[in-house]
Amino acid sequence: MLADDLVARSGAQAQSHVPVIRTMRRLALLLLLLSACRTSEHSTTSPPAPVTAAPAPTYPDNLFPEGGPCRLTSRYLVLPPVGGRCDATRCAAAQGECVWGGFGCDEVCARRTRDGGKRCHDDRECESGCVAPPKTDKGEHVDGTCRTTLVGFGCSNHVVAGVAQGEICAD
Repeated sequence: MLADDLVARSGAQAQSHVPVIRTMRRLALLLLLLSACRTSEHSTTSPPAPVTAAPAPTYPDNLFPEGGPCRLTSRYLVLPPVGGRCDATRCAAAQGECVWGGFGCDEVCARRTRDGGKRCHDDRECESGCVAPPKTDKGEHVDGTCRTTLVGFGCSNHVVAGVAQGEICAD
């Protein structure tokens, strides 16, 4: 009788330790998995290079007295805005590009960016933003191109981290 009582008692004690043993096994497995995720101190892969923007332009930031309602400054424009039309020949000779300047400016002779047309994957890689090709859907993974001018009015679809953000219009 004493032996049967001892076996019954030890069985009950063993069952009460089952949850503790399971927890310890789970903890050991978790520690093993975490140690496998650690990178080696002698790893040969290097971290990704940070995205860096093109250096900011160093143009003066003065209003044109003859600009009327146009508030774009010499930082963005090569020639003063006059009469709402851009003289394409004169603008090209000044190394600019005729573009929409927003309400109050109409057409202006905008400064060209140094990286215009370069392939890009993020706005921060370009002097004036990275834009998706025409008819690119929002959320689509794309290669963009850097804007060609510092004036960014009109409609465009910016690219951030290789993903088109959807067309927005700014006037």
